Amino acid sequence: MIKHKRLRKKTTVIHSNLNPVWDESFEFQIEDASQDMLLLHVWNHDSFGKVVLFLWLNLLCKAYGLIYIPWLASHLYGRNIVLCRIKMGRYG
Repeated sequence: MIKHKRLRKKTTVIHSNLNPVWDESFEFQIEDASQDMLLLHVWNHDSFGKVVLFLWLNLLCKAYGLIYIPWLASHLYGRNIVLCRIKMGRYG
């Protein structure tokens, strides 16, 4: 496994809302679509102000043999992209 540089992106914080909605896009440069992986971590501030890991997803390529999420539309934009939309139900 070759380690690439770690890139982080962060959404805006939505305060005092049990049903937040984000409509934000991020772009990451994919060097090798057959080897790269996208890790998605969602963090939450609980009612006591503590930051806790709420959700995590690993979108893996074929090389890791666990889950295959195809990289899409490289022929359209001249680059490899993956489109992810996560929708979660109401909390509680």
